Amino acid sequence: MDDRQQTTDHSKKTWSMVYGLWSSRYWHDFFYRNIVTDNRRHRLLKLCLLFISFLVIIGQNILLFMYSKNLLKKRKLSSKVISIGGITLGGAGKTPVVELVVNMLIKKGKRVAVLSRGYGRARECEMKLVSNGKKILCDVKEAGDEPYLLAKNLKDTVVFAGKNRYETGKIAEEKLNIDTVVLDDGFQHWRLHRDVNIVVINASSPFGNGYVFPRGNLREPYKCLKRADCFILTKIDMIKNAEEKEIIKKKLIEINDSAQIIETIHKPAYLENIVGEEHLDIKSIKGEEVIALSSLGDPISFENTLEHVGAKIVERIRYPDHYWYTKDDIDNIQASQKALNAKFIITTQKDAVRLQSVETYYNTSLLVLRIKIEIISGSDRLEKLINAI
Repeated sequence: MDDRQQTTDHSKKTWSMVYGLWSSRYWHDFFYRNIVTDNRRHRLLKLCLLFISFLVIIGQNILLFMYSKNLLKKRKLSSKVISIGGITLGGAGKTPVVELVVNMLIKKGKRVAVLSRGYGRARECEMKLVSNGKKILCDVKEAGDEPYLLAKNLKDTVVFAGKNRYETGKIAEEKLNIDTVVLDDGFQHWRLHRDVNIVVINASSPFGNGYVFPRGNLREPYKCLKRADCFILTKIDMIKNAEEKEIIKKKLIEINDSAQIIETIHKPAYLENIVGEEHLDIKSIKGEEVIALSSLGDPISFENTLEHVGAKIVERIRYPDHYWYTKDDIDNIQASQKALNAKFIITTQKDAVRLQSVETYYNTSLLVLRIKIEIISGSDRLEKLINAI
């Protein structure tokens, strides 16, 4: 193994350790309550983290410069490649956008493969064919929650999990006869050429706290949005002030005036029982006391959605994004429901696939909120962008 490979492997292990630490419940809560928020606590720690963020930005700029000058080679697939990603740590609502774009491509007769990394899955170093477009081939722990969820919702679509998107893409082209690739969370996967860069932006927190991780929740400085071909603003209905919406769009235009801006909402569709997947009308929780259970990058939007449809939240149970629940967690959650006399526990579909991986008893009042994304402005522009591929 040469020195460069040793350095790369050491870097991967270091960031894996950092991610594992950050994703623990204590550090996740500490990060968002004390580091991301604008308060005067932990000033010395914030200063240290700011210095690390500065080094991260320098490293990113060096890598991007090397790719731009072909000092590092970008790989190119034969298929057309659409990247869908973001600039903040979770919470933008990328998965429903991936489903939206894939369904648009399928309607046009494209043979599509979704390539996802599969954060938090068992044996992340291995490539995994999650779905061959006919059936799901592995469980959620092998696939990762997001690839598994995409395979479940996109039944006719090939889904791969793997760090190296070029390798998974080549396999999809050669063995599964696909002609279009969608990169799930691919904006920072610089090593692979893409034909279209779609960036998903949570309208309720478009630019995080303005700082790059670990000082903030940005993955890159927001000037990186110059690389985008299209901005999809999600949860735009969470912004009630019309002036604030215009400020966000004006800022995006200032950064990149050639990119299309599409406005969307995450609309509650129905509820389903986690045990039997029986469908319930969304109105069935109106006026009822519920526990909101989630492990998301943006739990507030989920909780606001429940309140918007009339549910009365008596407790908000939050875990880190991609958290793997244990039997003790579930027992404690159901004990809280009993103690608070809440009629329902309501969670997300991404949480549900991880909850279902735990062998334990679930009561029938644990419901899953199903969401569909709805374009409220710019559908023709997105259609034109997809047609041009």
